[in-house]
Amino acid sequence: MTGTETGMPGIEMRAVSFARGERRILDDVTARAPAGRFTGVIGPNGSGKSTLLSMVMRWQRPDAGQVLLGGTDVRELGRREFARTVAELEQHSATVLELSVEQIVELGTIPHAGGWARPLGDAAHEAHQAIGTLGIEHLRHRTWQTLSGGERQKVQMARALAQRPKVLVLDEPTNHLDVAAGLHLLQLARDLGLTVLAALHDLQLAAMYCDHLVVLDEGRVRAQGSASEVLTPELLADVYGLDAQVLRHPVTGGPLIVMCGVVSATGGEK
Repeated sequence: MTGTETGMPGIEMRAVSFARGERRILDDVTARAPAGRFTGVIGPNGSGKSTLLSMVMRWQRPDAGQVLLGGTDVRELGRREFARTVAELEQHSATVLELSVEQIVELGTIPHAGGWARPLGDAAHEAHQAIGTLGIEHLRHRTWQTLSGGERQKVQMARALAQRPKVLVLDEPTNHLDVAAGLHLLQLARDLGLTVLAALHDLQLAAMYCDHLVVLDEGRVRAQGSASEVLTPELLADVYGLDAQVLRHPVTGGPLIVMCGVVSATGGEK
C-alpha cells in the first residue's frame, strides 16, 4: 500500500456500483478523498452516502468497481493491516456488554497489539490520551449504558483515535452532539492531519471544515471539488431543491449558504 509524502493514503472509488434488489443505491461512482485532507460526502437523504462509506470500510462489497486505499484495493488488505490504517466513527453504535468508557476506548488499541485478544501494555496510556483529547475524563469510569447519545459519540471518537489510524471514516459524526461539541469534533478531525472521509448532512459545516466535497444524488456523483467550486446556488437548487444564496464568509472566506426557501417543480417557492 502506497501513500503520499505525508504517509497518509488517499481513497479512490472507481466506477463503484451497488444495488439491493431492484434498487440501485450507487451507480458508477468515481470519486476520491485526497490524502491528508478532509473530504465530505454530501447529498439528500437516500443518496447513497452511508453505503459509499460502508464500501470503504468493507462492510459491503461493490457489485462492480473498486475502492482503493493508497492505490491498493481495500479487499486485498489483511484484516490487521486494514485495522491499523482505518478507523470508523459509526452513525449508530451499541453494545450489550457492561464496559466502562475507559475499556471501550482501550479496544481501539487492539490492532496494534501482539494478538487480537491481548491489548498493548500501554493500552491504558493510549486510552488516557484519547480520552483527554475528547475532554471526557469525567466519563472514564461510566458504563456505556449510562451515557447520552452525545457522550457515546465522543467515546467512539476517542476509541477511533486510540486506534492510531491514518484514515478516519465518519458517518454523520455530529449526530446527537450540540452545536459546540459538533464544531469541536469536526475541528479536531481536521487538525489531526489524517485522511478524513465524512458523510455530512449539514451543508454549512461541510463548507466550513471540508477541503474537498463529493456530492451524491440518487447514487450518482453530481459534483466534486472544493466547497467554493461545489456549493453553488444552481447545485443547491438542482440537488436539494433549495432556493439559496451563496455568499463569502466574512471570517473564513469560504462559502456561506443563506437559505431563502424551497424551490418548487415550477421554479417558484413552496
